[in-house]
Amino acid sequence: MCHILSEKYQITPARAEQKIEADLCGRREQELLRIREGSPVLRNKRITFDE
Repeated sequence: MCHILSEKYQITPARAEQKIEADLCGRREQELLRIREGSPVLRNKRITFDE
């Protein structure tokens, strides 16, 4: 991802904030992942900042 930001958009990532949390699968995730609704999942959210 950093490689694409640098080469295609001339953006140099400087830092990132990341949050990982346990949750239960909703209907949308169930359809996309083909797992049972209500199954445990890990949600990952990452925000990358440039200089």
